[in-house]
Parts: sequence; structure tokens; C-alpha cells
Amino acid sequence: MGNLDSIRLVEVARKGNKEAFTQIIKLYEKDLYRIAIAMLKNDDDALDAIQDSILKAFEGIRKLKKPEYFKTWLIKILINSCNAIINKKRKIVSYENYVEGTFEENGFRKIDIRSTVDKIDYELRILILQAN
Repeated sequence: MGNLDSIRLVEVARKGNKEAFTQIIKLYEKDLYRIAIAMLKNDDDALDAIQDSILKAFEGIRKLKKPEYFKTWLIKILINSCNAIINKKRKIVSYENYVEGTFEENGFRKIDIRSTVDKIDYELRILILQAN
């Protein structure tokens, strides 16, 4: 499929045509996967990032001003999704290291704080994880 054909698909997708959107995504699915797996090094995370990116692109395609930049725009969305996953994992690892180090270094009996934190609502859990 030529560049003009893909631009036409984007223009049709911008008008709300789901089939055109699906076709344009299929054109770039291998590129999306290569980028996501290179950044995240984990198949499940890569697929989560791709799914999130496709949803965001579908919701925002009407705002895309230049159809010829769809691929660039989509990849930027994907990179942002990958970075969000990386940052989330970094905060969780940082929190786990902090909890383990604090209790072991100070001689306190180690308790399972992680399972307690996991029971808290998502929004509050994010605040706790970000504070550390």
C-alpha cells in the first residue's frame, strides 16, 4: 500500500470509520511491536503498551491535523505508553527495595507490607508508591 493510500485511510478514519482505522493500524502493527519490545523487553508489557496506544489513537484521531504524520503520531503515543510502564515498574521496584532495606537494616521483624499495599485502592496505592 502506497503512502497516498495510507493517507486516505487516515482521512477516512478521522471521520469515524472504524474499518479504516483498523486497516491503518494493521499497516503499522509490526513497527509498533518492534518499538514496544525494544523498550520494554517483555511481551506482556509490550502488548499492553500497544493496546493502550491504539485506544488513545482511536480516541484522538479526530484531533490529528495532518494525516501524513499518522505513523509518527502513533509511535509517539506508543513511546509515551512504554515510558509510563517503565516509570510505573521503576517506582514499584524502588518501593520494594526501600521496604526490604528499611526493615532488615533496622532489625525490625520483616512483615509483608507489599500484600497490604496491594489491597489499597489503585489511586491511593499510586500515591504511596510515588511517595517512595
